[in-house]
Amino acid sequence: MTITMSKFAQILYMRKYKYILGFSIITLVIANCSPKEYPLGKYQNTAIVADGDASDWGLPLRFGNENGSLQYAITNDKENIYISVASSDQATQMKMLRAGIKIFIDPKGNKSKDISLTYPFKDQMEMPKERNQNGNLDRNAMKQKMIMDADIFSTTGFINMENRIYDLKDTSHIKVAMNFDTYNNLVFESIIPIKNILSSPITNKKTPSISVGIMINTFGGQRPSGSSEMSRNEGGGMGGGMRSGMGNGGMRGGMGGGGMRGGMGGGGMRGGMGNSNVNNTISNWYQFKLAYQAD
Repeated sequence: MTITMSKFAQILYMRKYKYILGFSIITLVIANCSPKEYPLGKYQNTAIVADGDASDWGLPLRFGNENGSLQYAITNDKENIYISVASSDQATQMKMLRAGIKIFIDPKGNKSKDISLTYPFKDQMEMPKERNQNGNLDRNAMKQKMIMDADIFSTTGFINMENRIYDLKDTSHIKVAMNFDTYNNLVFESIIPIKNILSSPITNKKTPSISVGIMINTFGGQRPSGSSEMSRNEGGGMGGGMRSGMGNGGMRGGMGGGGMRGGMGGGGMRGGMGNSNVNNTISNWYQFKLAYQAD
């Protein structure tokens, strides 16, 4: 069979096209399997104590959800990941106390909920009936009583840790605390060892990207880790529902008398049951590359 030059050129073109297509598919598969790269996180140079007081973080906290009812910061050093979550919104505070706060960590940088920390670990905190001298409900005393009763947390999926309930006094692995600060912000803090998340320590040449999710449940009780109900405020990475502290949803702090303030616009974050929908689950994800700093 005689093949003309035109036919021969077509055969070569088709072979070249198949080669390019195959190479493109392989490249795409490799790219999808490669670890995701996110913005570099913040290295924690100063000591952090998990005590429910965010003053050692350097205010304002770095991020906030869309409506300004929640602020948070996440940092790391070579040994630990540090998480601080704060709110002065009354409805959000009651969610944190009664329905609990759940922290998810995905060492692959996605939004998996296989690794989680839940605090306080109770189906739903009982609403105490603390009253003042006039017989009226004492909101501050009620919240302080709920803080005192929040004495256990649970973990799931961490490396070299049992999936069980831990007492707050057990600081052998994860450290957890929640309390009200001087400005009546409810502050949650946690220190999570990196060795309980990653199988090998981070180095200058190996600093993976991870994800940290923060979820505050509704009053309906704590949901299992696989719950798909997420707030409209959910954001990925640096965007989505997260806004920088000095922006519309931030906390402002200082010696000048304002303390930590945040909220919509320039008017500060104000407490009140009307500022948050109590039926909404608050959820935000922060996806970042672990920071590393040589000695």
